[in-house]
Amino acid sequence: MDVYINASSENLLSPLWMLGTDEMKTQEVSEGDSVTLHTGITEPQKYDQILWSFGPRDTVIAKRERNANQTADADGRFGDRLQMDDQTGSLSITNTKSTDSGVYHLHISSRNKVSYKKFRVTVWLDTVKVRAGDSVTLNTGMTELEEDSKILWTHGDHETCIAKINRATNKTSLYRGNDVRFRDRLQLDHRTGSLTIWNISITHSDVYKLQISSCRRSKCKRFVLIVDGEDLISFNVMMHLLKSVLYLCNTRISTKSR
Repeated sequence: MDVYINASSENLLSPLWMLGTDEMKTQEVSEGDSVTLHTGITEPQKYDQILWSFGPRDTVIAKRERNANQTADADGRFGDRLQMDDQTGSLSITNTKSTDSGVYHLHISSRNKVSYKKFRVTVWLDTVKVRAGDSVTLNTGMTELEEDSKILWTHGDHETCIAKINRATNKTSLYRGNDVRFRDRLQLDHRTGSLTIWNISITHSDVYKLQISSCRRSKCKRFVLIVDGEDLISFNVMMHLLKSVLYLCNTRISTKSR
């Protein structure tokens, strides 16, 4: 494993001690939620540099040197979704995506030592099971939409729009197309943006995507809807589940090969 230190003459002349553990801390989170990886630092003045890297190539994604934060999202994977605590250097990932799953390395360097930790993060798609003939509600997780919130619900690989809310204009739209699966079966909660589907059948088994945007936040979350009481699951659902499993397996294999 690579070790990153400040190449100052003072550091090079001092004995360097590497402190770490092979133990991997594991954290799981639902897609769209936030997760924080804690450094364990309680005395901020005790370190010179904190560096976070991600994936099998140890791509540097964030670092802090004394009193300055700097993010370095080299491949653009995280965008503006990374936050470092000013005092502890703990790393928070907001609006998580399935592609955020993987191993994160933490390197902490001080005058005469470098310590490191490893974290495995797994981002899951929420799976919702319901019996044919029942109704199901896909929850946004919000208790009250903000006044400028926009809610968009889509389904399937083509992300066909089935419902949306614009609180600023007080407009709500439900699916009015030719697809009988959704016509007159949808209900939106105007307060929370949660979506209810009535009289569920096997044809509703699919991946549903929620997008929430406002001046204060942006969130994207997917739900895998599986209808019980039937022998078949839709092709879209099977493919999304397979992709998620393969991604996690490849991540684990890449980590073990290091």
